Amino acid sequence: IIEKYQNNIENLDSLRIAYAGQPRQINKASLLIQKDLKIILPMSILLIVVVLLISFRSFKAVIIPIAVVLFGIIWTAGIIGWIGDELNLVTMACAPIIVCVGSAYVIKFLNQFQTESLIFRESRNESESSENIQEVIFATLSSVSIPVTVTAITTVAGFIALVVSPIPAVQQLGLYTSVGIVAINLFTLTLAPALLNYLRMPDLVTGQSVGLLSRLFNLVVEWLRNHSKRLILIWILIASFAALGMLRLSINSSTKTFPENSTLVQDLKFIENELSGTDTLRLLFSAKEGLENQKISLNNPLKTSETILGLKNLQDWLFQLNGNNEVGNIEGIKIDKINSPVNVLSHYRRGLE
Repeated sequence: IIEKYQNNIENLDSLRIAYAGQPRQINKASLLIQKDLKIILPMSILLIVVVLLISFRSFKAVIIPIAVVLFGIIWTAGIIGWIGDELNLVTMACAPIIVCVGSAYVIKFLNQFQTESLIFRESRNESESSENIQEVIFATLSSVSIPVTVTAITTVAGFIALVVSPIPAVQQLGLYTSVGIVAINLFTLTLAPALLNYLRMPDLVTGQSVGLLSRLFNLVVEWLRNHSKRLILIWILIASFAALGMLRLSINSSTKTFPENSTLVQDLKFIENELSGTDTLRLLFSAKEGLENQKISLNNPLKTSETILGLKNLQDWLFQLNGNNEVGNIEGIKIDKINSPVNVLSHYRRGLE
């Protein structure tokens, strides 16, 4: 509503309306999540399609990996929906992670299928027919089932460790990403072999000129054969330099969720600079039970002259009325107002007798 009327206000150049706070951040985050999901997930799938086309050079070879990945995402999203959880700025990363990590399993399966098919043809010295597809699929499953499953388990172990985090969003990221990876591993070993009965993969041809990427890796392998010790030394030096950067790591609890040029961030900075900001710090004082002064008026030991005087001194200390103190040394803090009964009690003199 405010944004609607901002555009209709006359003399907007001389008047600025700024509003910030948790309700606006929640609303903005919800809109960003919906917008990003419409962009990030299709972009991830599109990039994988391009890589698959370059690798297998066949449109049919793209169908199987995309089908496996989409089924894994649908399963994960369905589980989140049935449980009743909601997406947030952290868990929205589940889909791209599942797409990128899970697609590696089905690509490994298809590549092994091509290799087994080539071995089968060379051993039989005949073209592949529909009768030997099952033998090739069985040989492929025998070769990749254990490696792919173990890889998926180790990946899940890494993500499932996030469940011990005290932050619920991080827990959900680890849990649902693990669910998606397990689902894709299951579809890789079941759905992909079933689709291979109907979609023919391009054959590997020996003796054919390899692509640019293969030639590059051949050069790397040849260089490793002659300079393996030198490569180890290079990686140790790079790792040492990176380790020095770890000493510069710091923890910043402030959430830089929104772009710096967004109106939300600009309004928040304006309010923080001109007013007292949108964050509040609440101090709650409660009396211990069983104290001797528990029987004082209204059975509340906080309503005594001694307590009220202590609150008055605390308020003066926070406002630094008696000179600079520890509060002034805290960077970024600005105390503009304190909601306290001290001012009211000081005015009416009630409870101070």
